[in-house]
Formats: sequence, structure tokens, C-alpha cells
Amino acid sequence: VIVAIVWVLALVSAPVLAETGIAEVTGIVEDTDGTPVVGAVITFINRTNTALEYDVKTNKKGRYFIPNLIYNEPGEWDVTIEAEGHIPSDISVESRKSDRTLVGEYETKIRAGKPHIVLIKAFGNARVDFVMMTVEKQAEIEAQRQAEALAKAQAEAAETIDPMQLASKMVADGDLEGSLGELERAIEKNPDDPERRELLAKV
Repeated sequence: VIVAIVWVLALVSAPVLAETGIAEVTGIVEDTDGTPVVGAVITFINRTNTALEYDVKTNKKGRYFIPNLIYNEPGEWDVTIEAEGHIPSDISVESRKSDRTLVGEYETKIRAGKPHIVLIKAFGNARVDFVMMTVEKQAEIEAQRQAEALAKAQAEAAETIDPMQLASKMVADGDLEGSLGELERAIEKNPDDPERRELLAKV
């Protein structure tokens, strides 16, 4: 009878144990120069049970640790990060089961305010690292991107304009020296046009 009771209890408890447990999460947060980001707040929210929420801050070395992350099937977590003066750039994930079997390993871009889904199994452990970009560096990159886009647009616009038109306008404005380069380009573009060679000769 005792054996039967134990066997029944095992059958009842087995599914529960299969769906619950704890896990560990560690990681480091650095900026794009490899400097630790101190005081960054990392939040893990379970996608199945949003009541399971963990907030942790990085220490002076940019590291954090969550030792008792309660597992809930299927183990998917929305992960976000915030740090004063910084913008999220990249996330690196290495998640393993309790037997060290790899669940997932990858690196990808992330955006501020948009959760990234991380899979963490029961009794397993995950390494979730972040790279943050300073607001100043982000502004520099954006300014450079806009400058490159403007230069490209101007170059494309210049290609659509006949250099003869530019040269004629420059001559009319009295910029004879400046018109020489455009006239040479005009002749290269249409070497059989006598008007272009005539204007060059006059200049």
C-alpha cells in the first residue's frame, strides 16, 4: 500500500516538477569602448506569468547576477535594459540546460524600449551580456550618417545636371576660372558638340 501511495504521488508531482524550478542568469554590461556601465538596470519579465519580474543593477564592474530566477514553462523572458546616458546597442546570449546542453547562443542588435526574448530552461543558466552606446556617440554616428546621405544626394543630383549648364551659368556670373572644370566635363560628356569647345576656347 505504501509503495502504491508513493507511486501515485510520483505521478502527480512529476508534471509539476517538470514545469517549475529555478535558474541563474549572469552578465556584464559595457559600452562600445569596453568600459563597464555601472548602475544599468536589467529587467527580466516572464512572458507566461508577468508577475515573475526581476530587476537587477550592474555593480562597479558592470556585472549583474540573478541566482534564483523562478522557471515557468516554456521559459521565455522579455529582457530590457536601461542606463542613464546610454542607449542599448547589442545583446549576447548563451543559455544552457542543467546538463550544460546548449539552448541558444547568439548576438544581435537591440533597441531601446523594445524587449528581447531570451529562453532560459529550468535549473539551467544563462549568460546575457549587453553593449551600450553613449548618447554622445549615438549623436555623432547619426550626424555622420546624415552628412553621408546629404553628400550622396548632392553627388547624385550633380550627375543629373548637364555640366554645360553649370559652366554657362558660371561664365555668366563672371567665374571664368571656376567654369573651366565644368567645361572640360561637358566636353567629355559630349565631345561632338562644337558649342562646348567654342565656349571653352572663349573662356
